[in-house]
Amino acid sequence: MKNMLVSPVAKKEIFTKILQMESDMITDPVKEELRGKYALPTQNAQLTGHAHAGIVGSAVRIIRHLMLNGACEAEMFRAIKYLAVCIDARKYFLDWKKAYEELMIGYLIEKYGGRRKRKLPED
Repeated sequence: MKNMLVSPVAKKEIFTKILQMESDMITDPVKEELRGKYALPTQNAQLTGHAHAGIVGSAVRIIRHLMLNGACEAEMFRAIKYLAVCIDARKYFLDWKKAYEELMIGYLIEKYGGRRKRKLPED
């Protein structure tokens, strides 16, 4: 994967587009289905604000990589569903790790490169 440097203005535009896609694709019935499917059995595992921000940021970065690398609509929808679970995880006590596994987000990261690979200096 080539190194993608995105300006702060472009990042803000991408983030706005991602949130718009999330609100367009994830309707109330879909949200209710996700909340029922990924609900934790107890409410003891509440996320801290810092951890919650980290998983939401991670989900947004995954979607950004999918957008920039031309993912198909079905893969985008899976990633958007994962983002919706991550956003609601703190408020509704959702199991975002289970959503990560079931929606095969790891596969999307492998396929579209969710982590930057640093280039080693050439000798």
